Amino acid sequence: MASTVAHDCHNLVVMGRSAEDMAAAAGAVAAAGGGIAYARDGRVTAELPLPIGGLMSPWGLEEMVARMGLLNDAMRAGGMEYPQPLGPIFAMALPVIPDYGFTDLGLVDVTRQERVPLWA
Repeated sequence: MASTVAHDCHNLVVMGRSAEDMAAAAGAVAAAGGGIAYARDGRVTAELPLPIGGLMSPWGLEEMVARMGLLNDAMRAGGMEYPQPLGPIFAMALPVIPDYGFTDLGLVDVTRQERVPLWA
């Protein structure tokens, strides 16, 4: 998945299990001018463009709720077991919340205040 909803910095956050899926999601978000996208098997299966500053949409509440529902459904189908899978991801981009957070340096152990190596 990729998202420009990433407190506090609102940089593009990309995470996933496959480089192909992450690239597809990031490409969709970039093409939309910001937002949230989820990809599986190399193709985007759900997205929510947020072209106003990467955080807001020109659509009404009903359209937003429908698109968020599709995103949550796609993420649950991909293995995220939370009722609202986007919530924990948004929270992890706020690096002041213990225990771990995503930053421009990568994954950080907030308690120890050090980067977590992702590859040996």
